[in-house]
Amino acid sequence: MSWWKSPKTFPLRIFLIALLLRLVPVVVLRNMGIGLDDMFQYDMLARSIVAGNGYRWYAEEDLPTVLPYLQLDLTSIDYDPRGVLTSFRPPLYPAFLALVYFVFGVGAKRFFIARLVQTVLAASMAPLTYALARRLFPVTTSPDSSAAYASSSSSSESVAPARLAATAATAVIGRASATTASAPCAVRTASATSP
Repeated sequence: MSWWKSPKTFPLRIFLIALLLRLVPVVVLRNMGIGLDDMFQYDMLARSIVAGNGYRWYAEEDLPTVLPYLQLDLTSIDYDPRGVLTSFRPPLYPAFLALVYFVFGVGAKRFFIARLVQTVLAASMAPLTYALARRLFPVTTSPDSSAAYASSSSSSESVAPARLAATAATAVIGRASATTASAPCAVRTASATSP
């Protein structure tokens, strides 16, 4: 269990925690379909890309699903059974779904599999954010030295962090109050000059 407490495994730990928190609703709702909204349109576009039909939606196979809800008159246009070419949706997410569908298939479980892939990608954001923060804001002391510093018995050393925090808070509050204090003066001056 010492690997769990090691600072080197912290990114892995936050990934596993983030993954677990995201996996629970995905697994519980694994049989949940999609609605006839944006999700359905992205699904249509991805299936069209996988089928090699290009960036099309409302193909002939999708019409029985949508016709009870949409009043479409397809007799007045030259309808292609592969679907209607569109540029309405941005292409990156349908391309991502098409890649998932290409690898795992377009069967009934495609929504669950796409959600699983998105869950892993979303969970990977936690350690990546941690790595970015470490790079942008490097730690100046090691965790061992800060623990030793915090547990030191000298009263002046243990009061120093509290003083630093109080000074920072005072500076922030002072700036905020200076900003809000100048605003009513500006309003008063403006109202005094108006007739």
